[in-house]
Amino acid sequence: NILGDIIYTNSEIQNKGEHGSLQYFWEAFPVNIGRGKEPGTSDVKTTYMFTYLDADKKRPDLITLMEDYWTLLPKYQPSIK
Repeated sequence: NILGDIIYTNSEIQNKGEHGSLQYFWEAFPVNIGRGKEPGTSDVKTTYMFTYLDADKKRPDLITLMEDYWTLLPKYQPSIK
């Protein structure tokens, strides 16, 4: 994406077994650094992945969420390898 996404999902609900189910959502915003000088031409983005969970201790831990982030990021932003 060049301009950014407000809220986007590109995956189905994921079953995390005893930790429950979740679905990830993405947000991406270009920043004013990078190669492009005009709006919409920057090659640098701020990217967020988030999900909605309650605070039950059985939910996936932060390490699991970060591992999923690094696995799924290239699918969301193919320019990132």
